[in-house]
This record gives sequence, structure tokens and C-alpha cells, in this order.
Amino acid sequence: GFASEAKAFDKAHEVVHFPPGYYWCNNMFVSYQPLSLYSPISTMETNRAVAANKIRILLYESIFKRIQNTDRSVAFFLSGGLDSSIIASVAAKILHPNKIETYSIGTSEQDSPDLLAANQVADHIGSNHHVILFSPETLFGKIETTVKAIESYDCTTVRASVPMYALSEYVSTHTDHKVILSGEGADELFGGYLYFHNAPNEEAFQEETIRLCRDVHMYDVLRADRCTAAHGLELRVPFFDKAFVEYVVS
Repeated sequence: GFASEAKAFDKAHEVVHFPPGYYWCNNMFVSYQPLSLYSPISTMETNRAVAANKIRILLYESIFKRIQNTDRSVAFFLSGGLDSSIIASVAAKILHPNKIETYSIGTSEQDSPDLLAANQVADHIGSNHHVILFSPETLFGKIETTVKAIESYDCTTVRASVPMYALSEYVSTHTDHKVILSGEGADELFGGYLYFHNAPNEEAFQEETIRLCRDVHMYDVLRADRCTAAHGLELRVPFFDKAFVEYVVS
């Protein structure tokens, strides 16, 4: 059987993820249009300036496409980190002179470096910024419903999901926004996690980014999709545009 969520099956079933980039035919998984994640990686570009400019162009096109192809109200999650800040800042230029709507979540505007950074970015790009504050106790109380929504017990996934679930719930109930853009995908593609400092060489660094991208449907993409979809929102992630992914991994 197939279902969008594991809840559809009873406890007697063995439940596994349907692999991305495949369809089911004649009782077997068949790959279609595989990304370079599943084939040997060849270097396309060695000139740093050329590669950086191409990445800039492809990301701009990815963001533009995801903003233009909708007749619904669009908003942006702005965590204060580099990735979501890039998405929001490019979108602000595309939609100028209209102001974009950005949203952050935290427990204290005074003590949260993320919220301070998000406010700085919002001021810089001129967005209508909304800071949603929750008490730690309120967020603790959302853990069980969040786990039920994302269907994962992975510690880091749950930890990141709770505030995203709460923020999505707020946007869904207090605004007219239906489409959200966020910065998911950049850490996997570019090695943005702290432990990448321990990579012994460039080959190991590259292999780990590829592994993360292959498995992301079980972690960050799972989290982002489930947290927003649970509240009727559609998430769009420009960093995971196919043309962008193809170029970056090369």
C-alpha cells in the first residue's frame, strides 16, 4: 500500500519511505530523471568567479520562479541565518517596491541572537517583519503534536520542528498567506553544518554533502514539508531547485 503519512497503516505493517526520484511499476521502484546525486560526480567548473556567478544567477531564477508562479499570498520564514536571509533579500529586490512579509519565531527578542539577526536583516531589506514569541513551556507542550505531524523521533529533527510547527500554526490562523518560501537545502548543498569543519579533505566534504542531500527527505525536507502542510501551507524551497542542485553538486 501507499500513503502520504504512516498513520494510514496499522502497527502490523512495515512502513518505509518511498524513495525520491522513483515511481512504482510492476512491483518495483523505477528511477526517473535521476539527479547527479545518484551518479558519478564530474567537475564542470573550476573557476571560482565563474562558479559563484552561475550560482547567483541560478538561485535568482529559482526564487523568481517560485514567487511568480502563484496567485496566493506569499510570505517568507526569516530565521536570522544566512540561508533564509538570502532568500528573503533576493525576493525583496524582485518584488520591490512592494514590501515582502517576513516571519520569525523565538522565546525572547532580547536574549535570542537569531531574532536579533532576523530584525537586522528585515531592517536592511525593508520587509514587514513579524516576530512571534512563545514561552518555552508553550513550545514544550507542542512536542507531542509536532511528532505526530512529522512522524519522526530523530532528536535534531524534532528540535527544529517544534518552533517551525508553531510558527506555521500562527501564520495559518492569523494571516491570509498560503505560500511560504524558506532557506531549507543550503546547509546540505554547501556543507553549512558545524561538523563540516572536521572534514579531513575536499573529497570527504563533497561525499557528505551528497549523502545529506540523498537523505534529506527523511530529515529537513520532512520537517519543513510536514510542519507547514499540517497547517494548510505550501512550502517552496529555492535552494532545492533541480537546476540549482545539479550545478552545485558538480
